[in-house]
Amino acid sequence: MLRILDEAYSAVVEEEADLLERLEDLAQRVELSRAAQDQIRVLRGHLGDLFLLVVVGEVNSGKSALINEILGASVCEEGPIPVTDRIWVLRHGTEEAERGIDDWIREKTVGHEMLEHVSIVDTPGTNSIVKEHQGITEGFLPRADLVMFVTSIDRAFCESERQFLSLIRKEWHRRVLFVLTKTDTREPEEVGEVVAYVQKCSKELLGFNPRVFPVSVKEARKKSGGSDGLKELKSFLKETLSEEERVRLKLSGPIDAGLKIASDVMSCLDREDQSLSQEASVLRSVDDELGLKGNILQERQHRFLSSLHDLMAELDARGREFIERNVRLRGMTKIGSKERFRLAFEKEVIGNLEERISEVLRSSAAWLVEELNLTWREACLSLENRLGPLQEDKLSSKDPGSTSESRRVQVLHQIRQGVDETLARLNPSQEADRIVKSVLQGGMSFIGVEASAATVGALLIVLFKTAVVTGVVVGAAVAATGFVVLPALRAKAMRAFSDRVHELTRQLKASFTQEFERELMHNLEQVRESFAPLRQVHEEEAERLRALRAEATAVRGSFLALAVRVGDSESQLY
Repeated sequence: MLRILDEAYSAVVEEEADLLERLEDLAQRVELSRAAQDQIRVLRGHLGDLFLLVVVGEVNSGKSALINEILGASVCEEGPIPVTDRIWVLRHGTEEAERGIDDWIREKTVGHEMLEHVSIVDTPGTNSIVKEHQGITEGFLPRADLVMFVTSIDRAFCESERQFLSLIRKEWHRRVLFVLTKTDTREPEEVGEVVAYVQKCSKELLGFNPRVFPVSVKEARKKSGGSDGLKELKSFLKETLSEEERVRLKLSGPIDAGLKIASDVMSCLDREDQSLSQEASVLRSVDDELGLKGNILQERQHRFLSSLHDLMAELDARGREFIERNVRLRGMTKIGSKERFRLAFEKEVIGNLEERISEVLRSSAAWLVEELNLTWREACLSLENRLGPLQEDKLSSKDPGSTSESRRVQVLHQIRQGVDETLARLNPSQEADRIVKSVLQGGMSFIGVEASAATVGALLIVLFKTAVVTGVVVGAAVAATGFVVLPALRAKAMRAFSDRVHELTRQLKASFTQEFERELMHNLEQVRESFAPLRQVHEEEAERLRALRAEATAVRGSFLALAVRVGDSESQLY
């Protein structure tokens, strides 16, 4: 099993490895930052390594000298100017030797008992003038089981240190031990004030009150056995790096980092849920807008119904006036001939009614086609304008090098392309003619000759049942009774004509309304159906997020259970 662990911990290590693998899969699926995914891989790969104590701090803070004093040997090179331009990994070996791991990492073996169970890493300064120095220092920190942060008393907790510590804690979730160096340059009271200042700043920045060890390497080298501060630090390290505590810290590190990354995954899912909720709101809003637009179009169609009503009212008025003029004694010759009556009626009453009604119907149909096409384009544009920024925000949160492309972007493009192609194929004039034809086929074939024939026939039935004995007008009979019969006959004929016109008006308006609403609802449903692929993506994404959240919750719960089993640190490390 692992070299640093007892058999009793092997099960915990296996669980950690399994949880980190599941966490890595989650991080990939939610497209967490590349740095977070790399950190998980580092944690997994580091489970089998020795305990890693990483020493960090600014240039000339005294890191190398401090390591030499802890080990009691001149292992790291010291100097008044920056001398550590590589990461040095100090490992145990029977003979002292050096070898290069890569361009920026070198390994040195030292025969020191402390290194039998712990590897110490000496890093370049975090504020080094050489750009690569800070980069390689930061790149090594995710592997640390314990970070020893060395800060000089002459610039303790400076701004660059604040930024670096924030990364250590918030980004990598490493446990930190503070060492305050060069204390020989200040009075004891000042040292106490600086220690309190470092603790206060750590509490504010990192959320914990750390143990701070004030040491002076120069003073330690003057005294036999070292300075009190250095003795206290060595004692603390010996206790902290004892087998039991070392193993606990070794196991706690991946748990701490895993919990932090699991929280990041949950935060990412929260953002995805919020984006999905906003997307659902957009889809509902577009549906509501389509419904509202349908109501508006239905209201506006009343102007065409009003035009039809006016045309039929004119027909009624002309017909009544025609009857008033012709159903008289001097007009009976017209009544005596159906053909003459029909021709006169068509000319004076029907006139160009067919063309005028057709014109209203076609005008209505053309307007409807134009409005529906515009509605389709507006709905599509509304989706793009509202969902586009959501997608941009989502993609902007990904790593710049990410090659993933949102399905929504593709689907929105496909929808827009499909709408453009569909509308381009439509001929508005032909669509309008089709609607007019549908209206006329809905029972409005009365226009023109058929309307004339139907109306004339109705009138003649009324007239002849009252005034005609045979198929030929009997002039004497009419002459004898005309003053009594004809006024009543006119009134009855007018009522019959008006009733017929009113019924035809009702049929015309009903047919028009039915076809208008059918066409309107059919087209609005087509618009909604064109967005179906986007709704499908939305539903699939919602299901995916539910599954991811369930897995993330389970992984986080397992990390928390492991943390309880491993135990929390009683030292002032965090």
